[in-house]
Amino acid sequence: MNMFRSKLTAFFSVTLLTTLLSSPSIATEESTVADEAIRCSGLFYLLTAIPGNQAATQVAIMMGEVYRAHASELTGKGISNGDLLTARDEAAEALRSEYNDHPDRVADLALRCNSWRASIAATFQDAVRESPDGSLSESDTENLMLSLKAPNETPSVPPEDRLSIDEVIRQAMDSQPSESRQELLEKLRKMAEESK
Repeated sequence: MNMFRSKLTAFFSVTLLTTLLSSPSIATEESTVADEAIRCSGLFYLLTAIPGNQAATQVAIMMGEVYRAHASELTGKGISNGDLLTARDEAAEALRSEYNDHPDRVADLALRCNSWRASIAATFQDAVRESPDGSLSESDTENLMLSLKAPNETPSVPPEDRLSIDEVIRQAMDSQPSESRQELLEKLRKMAEESK
């Protein structure tokens, strides 16, 4: 019963957060940052499918943490790891669908996310450098995350770079397994139950 209640609570939390983030009448700067961060996390998660792209995993995690900070601020509740992964997976699936109809939009997102990634890294490097002990407390880290703003514009790049970006995204979309994370978890649960 507790497990059902926990899953139900997680479902309603994600549903509420998704509603808050997608409703234009209550969209705020926090929701804009949270929405862009989870889309970037989903995009970098998709990019992990390309062999040799280990950095994408770290960036997906970082963007997920930016999402967590802003979504928590927006809702007044903590975002569990499960809720974070669910939101990331939903964003990745939405991007895969969007890619089918509008690949240019996904490429534009990739440019914004990569630019934002570099900006976030510089912000944290500067903060660590300015810190007396060369590190950041959990509170300092959260405050820095909450100070981040979502990018407004898509950076322009030379045509040959844009073609390269388009190709990387195409590879990532072609490399994705057809099964969702939830389907894989269900299969693993069934296998575990059958082995008892």
